[in-house]
This record gives sequence, structure tokens and C-alpha cells, in this order.
Amino acid sequence: MKMYTCGPTVYNYAHIGNFRAYLFEDLLQRHLEASGYGVERVMNLTDVDDKDDPRLPLARMRLAEFTETYSARSFEDLDTLRFRRAAHFSRRD
Repeated sequence: MKMYTCGPTVYNYAHIGNFRAYLFEDLLQRHLEASGYGVERVMNLTDVDDKDDPRLPLARMRLAEFTETYSARSFEDLDTLRFRRAAHFSRRD
């Protein structure tokens, strides 16, 4: 079974509302697997572009650099909360 889930929009640190959504996705995947289904999950990572975020020019960095800090922190937070990682991650580059 394939499962596509929303992930963080990596322009800022995640908050409790974000984690609520990830909790549902994690529990659904675990339930399906416990019910005997094989689950291949893809999680979307949404980048922003420089015209959407006024902080980017002030930071004087490329979009990939700007979002990397928040991407890395999101994965650390998900690991701390013991959420399962998706098999694949998609992002707009």
C-alpha cells in the first residue's frame, strides 16, 4: 500500500499543531502495518521560494541553505518524538 503524507513547510520551526498532523500519519501507518499491510510512505517537504519569504534576502543565502536548517531540525524533532520516518521524501528544488 502506498501512502502520501504532508510534511513540514521548512521555512520555520515546527510547532505542536504540525506534530498533531504527523502523529495521525504515524499512527495510521502503524495501524495499517499491524493489520498486515505493507506501507510505503512518501512525505512531502515543502520549500518556500524567495518571493514568498521576506527573510530570505535578509539572510543573504540561497533557498536550499535557508531551508536546510529547518529541514534538519524537523527530522530531529520527529526522531525525538519517535515518529517513523517515511521511506521517501519529496521536495521542490
